[in-house]
Amino acid sequence: MFTEHSFLFNHSNWKHPKTSRKLHIRRLLDILQICIQRGDWDRARRAWAILARCREVNWKSMWRTSLLLITQGTNFDVDDAQMNEDKVRFLSVMMRQHPDERESILKELVLRLIHAGQHRRAMEELDLYVYLPSYPYQDNAVLHTYAGLIALYLAQPSGENSEETTYGPSVHAADQPISLTPR
Repeated sequence: MFTEHSFLFNHSNWKHPKTSRKLHIRRLLDILQICIQRGDWDRARRAWAILARCREVNWKSMWRTSLLLITQGTNFDVDDAQMNEDKVRFLSVMMRQHPDERESILKELVLRLIHAGQHRRAMEELDLYVYLPSYPYQDNAVLHTYAGLIALYLAQPSGENSEETTYGPSVHAADQPISLTPR
């Protein structure tokens, strides 16, 4: 019925399309990938909005694409903290709705919280007594590394110029030489 079609990107769950609808969806997936690679974020968002409504597309399994499109290429003045908070909120929702990908979503969520400076919340998300000792998280070196680095960061003294975090000799006002020249 259809002739051979060549597609630019190999989408893992898509076989050769047998209907015109599936052919159009496959082309739209190619358009989405091209727009992302070119940095055409508005067109990529429009393609994603169409794809997310198609029953043939499992948009929950493409959560990484959604995360990329949330804040990339925004022209309006949104601070990094707000964009990061949007990503954290999205990842929290996806973690509850998509339990199959919970391990990789948790890695991304903890990384976003660290970038936002929310180290305590990141440590709470890791929940050392629930996630890390249980399977499959116990074998994930990235999560254990995050937990160790966050614990080290939180153990640091809070003062910026404390003696524990100052390297080299400290200089105090009493140690300064007194100048005898008039000012």
